[in-house]
Amino acid sequence: MRLLSTIKAAFEEGVYLLDGVLSHDDRCMSFSASNQLIKTYDVRSGAHVCDMVGHSEPITDLVTCRSNTSILYSCQQNTGVMISDLRVGKAVHFLTELTTSGMESYSLSVDPSGNRLALAVNGDIQLIDTRTWTSCGNPIMDIHSDEITRIRFCNDNWLCTAGEDHLINVLDLAAKEDDMMLDVINAGEVVHKMHWHPEQNVVTATGSCENAWIINLTPGSRETKICRRDFDTYCVDFATLDNKSTLAMVLGRSSEESHCALDVVSCTPGSEGQVRGSLTNGHKEIARVCLSLGDRLITAGEDSSICVWSTASEEPMPVADEASQKAARGTATLQNMRGARKPY
Repeated sequence: MRLLSTIKAAFEEGVYLLDGVLSHDDRCMSFSASNQLIKTYDVRSGAHVCDMVGHSEPITDLVTCRSNTSILYSCQQNTGVMISDLRVGKAVHFLTELTTSGMESYSLSVDPSGNRLALAVNGDIQLIDTRTWTSCGNPIMDIHSDEITRIRFCNDNWLCTAGEDHLINVLDLAAKEDDMMLDVINAGEVVHKMHWHPEQNVVTATGSCENAWIINLTPGSRETKICRRDFDTYCVDFATLDNKSTLAMVLGRSSEESHCALDVVSCTPGSEGQVRGSLTNGHKEIARVCLSLGDRLITAGEDSSICVWSTASEEPMPVADEASQKAARGTATLQNMRGARKPY
């Protein structure tokens, strides 16, 4: 695995990148920054596309939906939601109905069809119709006893949530209220990152103590907990390799002499724990974001840098036999002599 390019997203001191998504049909990558901007870059060239402005408080989450990845949804701490359109390069709608309530929001999600937005408000869930920007009925109450830290749709009806109460819940929004809870996992720590991987039908989560979970959504399956390797290792996030057939974790080493090195470790059954490669000489501070696209990994972090890596295996150059090597050297020498000859 090798570094292809590095993009400096900000040159101000103390600006770092929080969350990231692939957007605009995978042609762009968008990141939320600690200076309340959403910064978008072209995946292929690395060129800056636009900055989305409009947030007045720290951005707590950034997502898109599978049916229209040109629309970005971002929330800020006072429950405000900004909807941005990459096709016009600016915010096109704001949800501010709850911003004066004193409640807080740390996550949001949009279902794959793009029809419903789920907003975590304290320990409750507000469902909003994205076609009319009105409520889809009463909020889902008392799912968590404390603030919800992450919320993600797993399909158009299943929702996975995590909170300060250390619980991870899987909900079926199509079921009656008493039958809505499909699974409850006691994580023992606060989950701060969560993703749905439809190719494997799993939800991945990473926690504040650097442990991680793979939650299999197949009925009757159990979750898998991946414990922290050692105290010098932190979990950046999960990624997919080999055309999305392999689930992997990107781990960082936080010791002073090697804090910029990242390891890509397989999580696929049969090859768990196998190091697929290392990402070196990229980041100078802790990495926070990892995105996967084809044979590329995209990482970003506290140094406000975006690194693009190649995960494609590099085949060694074939070694010719001795006779072929001598012939090649002779031809090269003759060509050099001809090139050095001056005309009369």
